[in-house]
Amino acid sequence: ELLVKIGANSRKIEELNRRLADLRQKQQQRLSRIGLVKFNPFNETGGRQSFVLALMNNIGKGLVLTSFHNRTGTRIYAKIIKEKKPGSSKDLSREEKLAVKNALEETEK
Repeated sequence: ELLVKIGANSRKIEELNRRLADLRQKQQQRLSRIGLVKFNPFNETGGRQSFVLALMNNIGKGLVLTSFHNRTGTRIYAKIIKEKKPGSSKDLSREEKLAVKNALEETEK
């Protein structure tokens, strides 16, 4: 009877280890890193009301939301970040690159 219980416990432990590995993989993919940069792109608007928000996961994928605010309105743009490589950010503005850098630095801590 004791051997049966030990065998059942071993199977449960194996199942828990599989679930834990699956959770660790999913954890790497969730958006958990945030970088925010506020800036003033136009001379006529003060207060740094424009911003870039980078939302990244632990493996360097995510998105960048850029909001340009001026007197007549606000425009929001989104860009997808597919991988963390030096050349992958060539289409990003200086502020967007900084927001991504800030988000990814959180990963290093």
